[in-house]
Amino acid sequence: MKSILTLTFAVFYSFTIFACNPSAPQQSADSFYNDKVEVLSLLKSDQSWDGALLPPFPTTQPEIHVLKITIPPHSTLPVHYHPVINTAILVEGHMRLNTTDGKSKEFKAGDVFNEVVGTHHFCENIGDTPVLLYVFYASEKNGKPLTILVDQDK
Repeated sequence: MKSILTLTFAVFYSFTIFACNPSAPQQSADSFYNDKVEVLSLLKSDQSWDGALLPPFPTTQPEIHVLKITIPPHSTLPVHYHPVINTAILVEGHMRLNTTDGKSKEFKAGDVFNEVVGTHHFCENIGDTPVLLYVFYASEKNGKPLTILVDQDK
């Protein structure tokens, strides 16, 4: 599992570097890796889970945050939003994401998804076991916070 997370982080970090510098040389996976390395693309998307396009990536110095988040069974997180792009890997459990405007989607262990950006939402652990997520945030160095509670946004 650790090697999958390391590889995922490396791919995500490489994406952010190339997104900020489109003239950088890009090697395809088949010319870079030898036949002993297995590469499985878990997600390639320009949209969040609700279908909205992700915002343009900043042109300033990027800063990557990787958080391990554990949500107890039958718990609901408060309404919040993310001002920065983030991608999650659901390692264990079963959860539902809900936007305050009525969109909803369930996720289970093994799912990988881009979170909504700038949209008020909340998460529910709808299972009997903890939800374990690894979330990769791509922000600007010393920039916006990763998550803002709606109550604090007033």
